[in-house]
Amino acid sequence: MNYAQYFSEGKEDISKLEDYHSHNAKQEDVEGMKKLLLKLPLVRKEVLGEEEIRQYPE
Repeated sequence: MNYAQYFSEGKEDISKLEDYHSHNAKQEDVEGMKKLLLKLPLVRKEVLGEEEIRQYPE
């Protein structure tokens, strides 16, 4: 198999993007983390006692 086409062809823009890792990820504070976790149906059920589980509440 000729792999040269994968390295010499393609979208050049992609190679210019910065990789995603812990040093450039958004760091949430406690309130931000609570808000994020409360988007999960299981957490809403356990913490808020919601019976109807909506996939992504506002």
